[in-house]
Amino acid sequence: GKHIRCEKPLAAVPADAAAAVAAAAEMGTTLAMVHNYLWLPEIQAARRVIDSGEIGEVRSVIVNFLGVVDAPGASGNRADWRHDPALAGGGVLIDMLHGVYIAELLLGAPLQRVSAYVDSSDTESYVEDIALCRFETTTNAALVNIGWGLGSGGIEISGTKGRISIRYQGGGTAPWAPLEHVFVSTAENSRIEVGAEHGDGHTQKTSSNFESFKHVALDFEEAVRTGRAPKASGTDGQRILEATIGAYESAVTGQIVSIPLDRTDPAFQHGVLGVRQLELPEWSPVRRGALFTSETTN
Repeated sequence: GKHIRCEKPLAAVPADAAAAVAAAAEMGTTLAMVHNYLWLPEIQAARRVIDSGEIGEVRSVIVNFLGVVDAPGASGNRADWRHDPALAGGGVLIDMLHGVYIAELLLGAPLQRVSAYVDSSDTESYVEDIALCRFETTTNAALVNIGWGLGSGGIEISGTKGRISIRYQGGGTAPWAPLEHVFVSTAENSRIEVGAEHGDGHTQKTSSNFESFKHVALDFEEAVRTGRAPKASGTDGQRILEATIGAYESAVTGQIVSIPLDRTDPAFQHGVLGVRQLELPEWSPVRRGALFTSETTN
C-alpha cells in the first residue's frame, strides 16, 4: 500500500519490473522513477525549444555519454557490483540509461525498435564498457552512445527547421563535466539559449545535479498528493528498461529488437543474463569471453 519512488533502473530484469508496475496498478499506488536527468537545465531548455516549434519536427537525436566515470560502489556494499551483471543488470549502458530516456524525451515519442553494438576491451570482463545504440520511433530515431572512459560527450538534436547543440566543457560528459551552452541554430538566426552559470565548474555541475534530485522529490510529492501521474512513472521505467535490455539482445544477436519485448523472450524473463540463451552468431561478443556471465551465479 505504500507509494514508491524507485532509483533507475526499475529492476535488473524486465519481468520483475512488469510485476512491480502491475502491483502498483492493482493497489492504486504511485510508482515513480528517479529519472533525474529530465530536470537538468539543458534538457529542459532543449525541450522548450522543441515544443516552441522553432526547429520544426525532430528528425534525429544523438546522445554521446562516452566519458562516463567508472565509479566503484559504496564501501558498505560490494565495490565492484557495477561489473557483475547479476547485480547491476549489465554494464555501462544500464548504469547510464539516463541517455536512453533523454533520447526518448527529445524524440517526443515512445521507443519502438533498437539495434546496438556492445563490447568490452577486457575479454575477462562480465559486462560491457561501451554501447552504441540506435533507437527508433514511428517517425524519428536516436543514436545513444555510452562508454566508460575518456570519450566525448554532448547532445545534438536535428529538426526540419534547425538544430540544438548541447555542449559540456572540454567536450566532456554530464554530469562530470559542467555545461558549456545550449546552442540553437536555424536559417533565421543562431543563439545561445542557455550558457554556463557564473562560478567554477564544480559548483555549477554540483548545483545542477542537486536541483535535479530536488525536482524528482517535489514531482513525486505532488503526484502522490494530487493523484496525477509522475513525470517518470513506473510504466516509463519499465519501457526504458526493456529498450535497454533490448539493446543488449540486439548486440549479441545482430537483430533489430522490438519494444516492448516479447514476454517469452529469455531477455525479458532473465535480463541481460538471459541473452546467452538466444541463438547467437559466431561473431557474437559473448562467444569471445565472459561477457554477460556472472561471478555471483557461477
